[in-house]
Amino acid sequence: MKAKHDPLECLLKVAPTQVLRRLIKTLVSRQPDPLASWRDRLSRRQIRRECVEFLKRHVTLDATQHGEVETDALFALWDELEPDLKELDTYGGGPEETETRVADLLDEVVQQLHAKRVPEAARRKLLDAVLIYIKRGNAGMDDPLAEVADATCYTETDWRYLAQRLEQLGKGWETLQDAMRIYRKLGDQDKYLALRLRRLQSGGDYHDLAIFYWQIGAKDKALQVAQDGLKKAEGRTDELRAFLAKRAKAPSTSIRQAG
Repeated sequence: MKAKHDPLECLLKVAPTQVLRRLIKTLVSRQPDPLASWRDRLSRRQIRRECVEFLKRHVTLDATQHGEVETDALFALWDELEPDLKELDTYGGGPEETETRVADLLDEVVQQLHAKRVPEAARRKLLDAVLIYIKRGNAGMDDPLAEVADATCYTETDWRYLAQRLEQLGKGWETLQDAMRIYRKLGDQDKYLALRLRRLQSGGDYHDLAIFYWQIGAKDKALQVAQDGLKKAEGRTDELRAFLAKRAKAPSTSIRQAG
């Protein structure tokens, strides 16, 4: 992602001389041998990212400059990891070293997003890029990628946008479950139920619905769903039995055990 102005150049222009001296000393101490066996492109990306991260901690910026710097730093990370992520996706995995490196960098992306300083436009652009790999689901990075997608959401509008995109992916039930989780988090009962009732198959499906009904105060309906699950669910009924057993102990609850 290219910014109109180079945030690193902006930081270098406004940085006091003393800060620039400290940056040079830091880089020298971290890279004592510039001819080490790194790939040149990777070395440049890492050094650039280190410079941006260091300077943004020590230089005062206005709101516009700050947003540009955060965007540049975020996409420097993404540009650094995506070639390896693409390779993992192409071949359905790869060497453990590569998988660890990609997972670690994705975690750094999450931590940077958690600082809540990345502008919305940049977060949406990153989310669109991440969803491509979530849809393919071939890189073995489903959980780290899902964490990045979640981390792009700062507001209720962001969460709703993510849920809608997950619905549109057409990947299958897994992404619809993620969308359900978000709608439930937002308190959008109609959207949650519309997706939840599409499939009640495993005991976990019935248990999720029973918990939902119980939490909104529809306790009779919750108990009925749990009892139906004991009769109809394909496996994973332990949670349902525990759900019913726990509520059977309440004095005000009368449960006719099923199954």
